[in-house]
Amino acid sequence: MTAKLRRLPKGISSFEVLRKGDYIYVDKTEQIYHLIDQGQYYFLSRPRRFGKSLLISTLKELFEANRALFKGLWIDHSDYLWDAYPVINISFFKIMSGNAIELRLAITEQIDDIARNNKIDLSHFVFLEAKFAKLIEKLAEKNRVVVLIDEYDHAILRNITNLSVADECRQVLQSFYGVLKDVDKYLRFVFITGVSKFIRTSIFSGLNNLDDITMDKAGATLLGYTHSELLENFKQHIAHSAHELTISSPEVITQMTEWYDGYQFSQFTEIKNESAKVYNPYSVLLFLSKSIFGNYWFETGSPRFLLDLIKEQEFQPVTLNDIRLRDSELGNFQIDRISLPVLLYQTGYLTIQSYNPSSRIYTLKMPNKEVEVSFLEQVLSLITDVRAVTVDTCLVGAEQALNQDNIDSFCLSLQTFFAAIPLLLHSRFENYYQSIIFVILKLSGFITLVEEQTNLGRIDLVMQTSSTIFIMEFKTRGSAQEALKQIEDRQYAQKYLLSSKKIILVGIFIDVEKPNITDWVVKEIAH
Repeated sequence: MTAKLRRLPKGISSFEVLRKGDYIYVDKTEQIYHLIDQGQYYFLSRPRRFGKSLLISTLKELFEANRALFKGLWIDHSDYLWDAYPVINISFFKIMSGNAIELRLAITEQIDDIARNNKIDLSHFVFLEAKFAKLIEKLAEKNRVVVLIDEYDHAILRNITNLSVADECRQVLQSFYGVLKDVDKYLRFVFITGVSKFIRTSIFSGLNNLDDITMDKAGATLLGYTHSELLENFKQHIAHSAHELTISSPEVITQMTEWYDGYQFSQFTEIKNESAKVYNPYSVLLFLSKSIFGNYWFETGSPRFLLDLIKEQEFQPVTLNDIRLRDSELGNFQIDRISLPVLLYQTGYLTIQSYNPSSRIYTLKMPNKEVEVSFLEQVLSLITDVRAVTVDTCLVGAEQALNQDNIDSFCLSLQTFFAAIPLLLHSRFENYYQSIIFVILKLSGFITLVEEQTNLGRIDLVMQTSSTIFIMEFKTRGSAQEALKQIEDRQYAQKYLLSSKKIILVGIFIDVEKPNITDWVVKEIAH
């Protein structure tokens, strides 16, 4: 393979740098054109590293009429007028404020910098809001003003576990964004991005005309790569990765889909006869540059506030199984009432699996292998504080034992793992241990379900290998024999009798006084 590959825009958020450097650009200008043509005020939330900053940069160059940068793109051949507008571009990601005072000062510095660059004197104005309003008014002497705000919620999320500081930051931002309502006559276009979507009244109370496209068709594929965009723009790189991995290009695409696809941001499953699911752009670019499947997005750092909340709320990963939320819940986030499932969705750890229009309920799931494996590893570390080497030993032992239908060896591996958990982290509740076993089985690569419903009850855990279905029941009171008896009395296996796989019933007793697994019983059933 001697053909020179075009450059991949890894970590590049400047549209100018991307285009002048001849990097690959997945052309989103048709969608951008329709947004500009049909509206004036927009809001869009998306997970980190999904291309929000590049979108803001693209809008900046477009409104500044730098047409040369758009040569060959869809919008260059459209009827777009290419009028030049003054642009106020503010990135809150650059503001590392620890409190409301620092936030206000940092925003003021950005406003003053923009004013100086445009030779506007704001020295007579003390308050941030007055400076912002005057800057817009003076810039509007040239033409109506475009306001682009990136990562609007960064300061709040950095302080989300300190509610008083977070709320003070929210008040600063609410006052700042409120200026836009009063200067509407000077504005041509406003676009605001962020990770979270706070309820409108808490941040944008004055912007009644703000069009939230976070879950609309208009925003569904605006960020991220659709399947057709992946094939059209990265064909040569996929072929290169196939050569490096000594597999075929279709096999590379299949694995990329499993690892990095699966994000759905709208109830609509198809847009223009194509799946509305998108690939994580950051992970795609890193994979194609290295030809190694890995957890690139997660490794850039899970938000500290998210990990703190998981620990604070004693989150158990089994609760990720089949999460259902009403549309009114999914789209709103409140500082004083933090819903972890909503936060996990907005930060990209959960995505839409399906939507029921009659009940207006969304079912959520993890989007792909990259997120599932990385997130479960992180949660397992948080709830057990067990060293990585012990985790890896347990995973290898569990995989080998269960592929050989050896429950004794599997339970011995679990005993070793539970013995490594510090005493203070152990719980008296069954779902703590159920969660740990669930994560271990998922990380070992097995199909695993918890609280699986039947006509007579719920099975604690069902796990499948290529040849066997294991039905497991856990008890922290009673005995392993009683756990097995529950499986039999409630006929949990009946649901799987038509399967060609072997069925093995497992009752496990966990003594919370030890605390560890102290007994287990196994029974294979004929069918």
